[in-house]
Amino acid sequence: MGYLSKLTLENFRNYQNAELSLKAGLTIFYGENGQGKTSLLEAIYFLSLLRSFRTRNIQNLKRWQQDAFAISCRLEHEDLLADQLQITYGEKRKLQMNGNAVSRSSEFIRQINAISFTPEDIELIKGSAGGRRQFLDITLSQLSPTYLTNLQHYNKALKSRNIVLKKSTDDPNIDNLIRTYDDMLIQYGSLICLERLQLLEKLAPKISAFTAEMFPEKKKLKLIYQSSLGKITDNLEMIQDYFRLKCEDNRQKDIQRGMTHIGPHRDDIFILLSGKSLGAFGSEGQCRLASLVIKMAAAEQLIEDKETDNVLLLIDDVLGELDAERKQAFLKTIMRGDQVFIACTDIPEYCKTLDYEVFEIDEGKALSAT
Repeated sequence: MGYLSKLTLENFRNYQNAELSLKAGLTIFYGENGQGKTSLLEAIYFLSLLRSFRTRNIQNLKRWQQDAFAISCRLEHEDLLADQLQITYGEKRKLQMNGNAVSRSSEFIRQINAISFTPEDIELIKGSAGGRRQFLDITLSQLSPTYLTNLQHYNKALKSRNIVLKKSTDDPNIDNLIRTYDDMLIQYGSLICLERLQLLEKLAPKISAFTAEMFPEKKKLKLIYQSSLGKITDNLEMIQDYFRLKCEDNRQKDIQRGMTHIGPHRDDIFILLSGKSLGAFGSEGQCRLASLVIKMAAAEQLIEDKETDNVLLLIDDVLGELDAERKQAFLKTIMRGDQVFIACTDIPEYCKTLDYEVFEIDEGKALSAT
């Protein structure tokens, strides 16, 4: 079991300087809206995945009129020495682990495993295919030592292939060059498809169990991987063969339109509730519950994974629409995490029955109230 024992912020969001001493288990960030509760969750998430769950613009994370921000933490391990992680973001990003520079993001990302629960999770259901692919990619990057590396190689090859496709179609060498990139897309893309498919298979029983707990009537929530390659199975060689065939079939179309039309970058997840498309036919409440169930299943998968040293769960403003029974079912599930952080204006009644630590958040200052 691992957990954060210290979190330090410098010029991050509305925090000029903050240092929090933390414990394993449940921590509650309590205060009025707009004081900086969510920013603390965001900082922990950034340490985990080098990205925010609130914005794609890293510049927005800097405190007003500051040129850089820094986040650091002390990460405790069971029976091992603690690690010190630090991110500095100015003109360039600087990653450090125990004072040593880390050059590759893939070496930094799996140190902390975090899953966030936010109101924006409804976009898993109602949003674009890109958001659903991102959910798979983020989850698998924390579960699989090689997934993120394969994804980076794939995206690099895809970008290069698309550049070539946009060149003049009169170039006699264009076909051979595209075939070279096809080999790379097939090699890495097939592995990506396989791991995504296998993840959904692992999540299926967990989603069924949580759906039974969270939905008010007997509903069945199902996730189906929709590959641009067509129907695929969890056989790597078959995926590779089909990928190669599709590359051949689509090559002229790709050249004419200047883009790559098949591969995991075009894939999606069909989300069905009792056989109907949830995004198209579900109510707002059903979509919110379903997004919560999917994230709960992903958290459970991380918790069960024997290779995962720590699982941190970040809860921001998703409890208000749940009735008492479902709120308790949700909180019971997330309490299995090594460390749970809840940002709230009112401390949930269920949490009051547990051991927890409270920080009162007021205008970018975090004061321990335990």
